[in-house]
Amino acid sequence: MEIWMSLKYDLIYEDEGELRIRTVIAASKDEAKKLAEKSNVKVKGIVFSDRNQVPTEQS
Repeated sequence: MEIWMSLKYDLIYEDEGELRIRTVIAASKDEAKKLAEKSNVKVKGIVFSDRNQVPTEQS
C-alpha cells in the first residue's frame, strides 16, 4: 500500500532587497522548483521545510 503525503518546501526569495520565505506544498523538490519558476519572485533557494515535522503527543 502506498501512502500519499504532501511535503512542504520553503522558497527563499528576494523582495525589495529583503529575503523572505514562502512555503509551498509539492510532491518533490523538482515540483517545488517548477512552482518557483512560475512565480513572479526572484527565488534564491528551495529547502525542505521544517514544517514537515509532526510533533509528538505528550501525556
